[in-house]
Amino acid sequence: MTGLLLAGLAESAGADPEAWLMKINHAAASVSFSGVFVNAYDGELEATHVVHRVKDQMLQERFYSLNGETREVVRDKDHIWCYMPDQKVGVLDSRQSLQRGFPRIEVGDLERIKRNYRFTEAGTERIADRMAQRIDVTPNDDFRYGYHLWADLETGLLLRSDLVGRDRRVMEKYLFVTIDFDSEISDQDLQAVTSKDQLKWYGRDAPPVSAAPAGGASGESNWQFSQLPAGYRLNKRIRRMSPVGGWEIEHLIWSDGLSTLSVFIKPAGSGHASVREGLTRMGAVQAYRRTIGDYRVTVMGEVPARTVEFFATGMVYAR
Repeated sequence: MTGLLLAGLAESAGADPEAWLMKINHAAASVSFSGVFVNAYDGELEATHVVHRVKDQMLQERFYSLNGETREVVRDKDHIWCYMPDQKVGVLDSRQSLQRGFPRIEVGDLERIKRNYRFTEAGTERIADRMAQRIDVTPNDDFRYGYHLWADLETGLLLRSDLVGRDRRVMEKYLFVTIDFDSEISDQDLQAVTSKDQLKWYGRDAPPVSAAPAGGASGESNWQFSQLPAGYRLNKRIRRMSPVGGWEIEHLIWSDGLSTLSVFIKPAGSGHASVREGLTRMGAVQAYRRTIGDYRVTVMGEVPARTVEFFATGMVYAR
């Protein structure tokens, strides 16, 4: 059945950029591989080795940094283990948490996406010694970035992704330099290189994550938004204890079907009091921080500065 679905996607994608988007989305959840990708932003270059296995409908991953400070992330069937051996620290968290790796294009409601983006086929190119179809995704307004995407012709896996600003400048680039679809991935390939015993661990005793889709009973929130950009909807509400500080964090995840941003809400007295309020940026990630009553709010995502500010300044606490 899976083979028939892939064949159908491949046939339809030949003439339809929207079908290519769906094929990219499907490949991330169904194709196993290992390889090395680079992430370039603000003159920085990071190289990461990734092992990605889909087995018995379960996704497991391991990311290992190849330059700069040593970092390792392992996603097993229950948790995400973050190893930072240079700092002698590790963080254990739920699979609900978002971790940076090679970007996935999470396709939601395609009709809603089409109201905010335009799609264009832009020919084929060679990426990591494989042929890839390029799809250009152009936003209809200034509340979101555009994308240039290169999908592997055979599998549909995303081999390269450029995040593009309104001035057509590439703000961030992910690119596979080597990739292997053929070798079998063993359980050992997914094990961390760093020993757990070498690190001081945070988060092991944290209460279970409470998470629900928007509107779910356990996802009730007192926070409202007086203004929202077109197309953005609340996907999920998560309440959890900070794995390091021990205070409760409310995490609201918003998406327009392609772009995603997060709103983090915690007590104003928690964490580092010296953190600057207002707008900050690291690479393509924009963040806006403000204090509302007894709470500190951070809105962040790979979206334009005006988008995070729009969300943050429109937040209202309704008791």
